Parts: sequence; structure tokens; C-alpha cells
Amino acid sequence: MSEEYDALMRNKTWTLVPSNTAQNIVGCKWVFRLKHNADGSIQCFLLPNDFINVPGLIFMLPSAQAYSNTSLFIYNSSTALIYVLIYVDDIIITGPSTSQILDVISKLGSRFSLKDLGPLHFFLNIEVVPLDNGLLLTQSKFIAELLSRFNMLDTKGVSTPMSSTEPLLLNDGSPPTNSKEYRQVIGALQYLKNPRPDISFAVNRLAQFMHLPSIKHWQAAKHLLRYLKQTITLGLHINHSDTTRLTAYSDADWGSDPDSRVSTSAYIIFHGRTPISWSSKI
Repeated sequence: MSEEYDALMRNKTWTLVPSNTAQNIVGCKWVFRLKHNADGSIQCFLLPNDFINVPGLIFMLPSAQAYSNTSLFIYNSSTALIYVLIYVDDIIITGPSTSQILDVISKLGSRFSLKDLGPLHFFLNIEVVPLDNGLLLTQSKFIAELLSRFNMLDTKGVSTPMSSTEPLLLNDGSPPTNSKEYRQVIGALQYLKNPRPDISFAVNRLAQFMHLPSIKHWQAAKHLLRYLKQTITLGLHINHSDTTRLTAYSDADWGSDPDSRVSTSAYIIFHGRTPISWSSKI
């Protein structure tokens, strides 16, 4: 804790001033948690996230009008291109030049207390596996923890995320199930959709019954967990590509939902050979 406090003082995160009776003093709490690497080892460090004005560097915020990610900062000059992605105290710094990346890290390190963890291996519960032809993004560790949490580690896997013969209905005639546990499962599954477009539709469909889940809805949720058990090593492959062409595919099944007659729609967008955006829902 003293190291965290010393880092905040070095970075001049706050200024101590005398108080008076006219001021409403707001309390402050520090919540500590363990951060783990992909292999389960503990990683714990403080990394401030409020650095934009760094001597020698100017980072540009993406235009809000372009609906860009406001966590992404770009340093662009005639000789350098650096991307900085920030989420709370986790940071990814990347670009085409290793020497330029190291220069940015050095400049940030001279201004803020940070720890360079080297090549990217783990970020926001996503494991990054380097391959000869790109990167593989997986969430094997998160899936294993999810299966253990809901006592599904020893269950038999299945080859599809949903049953193709039993459509899910709002009023299916089966008794209600534990709604708290159901919502916990669906909430956790939302974090798996990033590198797993194959479960996008199933998670979206199951989320539509969170207000009053039935036994059949719970069985469908467990079916999806069994599918994740079977496909725990699958992930999103980011390929090296010689083209930056954007290719989009879309489809719709008009009025297919038996409860609301709403259509099923889906799309996927590729940058070169890598999928970068997708959706599949009713």
C-alpha cells in the first residue's frame, strides 16, 4: 500500500490543502484486488491512467463524431505511428516500430510510475497467443473459471451452442428457475462474446429471458456452457494480411421469432482476413 501511495505522491495526483467548515469533505476508499496473468500467477502493480500531456509527445483523441473508441490514443507524425489503448490501469502500446514503442515507454516511465510487462500475453481476461501468421485471442482461463463457478467442469461437451430442434419461447410451460443464478451466468457470458463470434446469437437470445427464466431457459444456458467446455481452446485468429480491404456480410430471417415476430439479423465485417465486428440477434 505504501508503494501505491508513494507513486500517487510522485505523480502529484492530488494537492493537500487546509480544510474549513464551509467545505463538504468527501470520503475516499481504496479497493485492492489481485490481478492474475494467464498462467494464474499474480500480477499486481499501479499504472495511472490519466496521462495525455507527456513532454515530447502529443496524443490525439479519436473523434467522437466518428464513434471511435475513446480509450484509444494515437501518436502520429511523419516518422512515427503509435497506438495506446487504455483500460483503467491496463495499457497496450503498439506500432510498426519496436524502437519507437520503447521510446514512448521510456518517456511515460520518466513521468509516471509504471511497469513494462513486455510482449502482450494477457489483457482484460483475454489471452493473446503469438502465432507464425498472426495472433490468437482466447479466453480459456475465463471459461474454465466460469465452468467451475457453476459446477460444469465435469459435464460432457456438445458440438453446438444451441439446440437446433427446440426453439426458445417466452412462455414455454416449464416452471421458473433460479433467476439470480440465471442472470449471473448470462452476465458472465457477455464477457465471452469479444473473441467468440460463434456464441454471439446464443448469448443474445438467452439474455432476452432474464426477467423470468424458466427451467428450459436454464437448460439452454447449461447447453451453451457445455459447448464452451467442448470448444474451450477456440478463439479469434488475427491474421497477417497483405490487404486492408473491408468486406461485410449480412443476412436476415424475417419475422422468425414466434413470440414477437421480430426478425433475426446478423452481420460480420472483415479487415483483410480478420473479423473485426459482428452481431447476431433477434
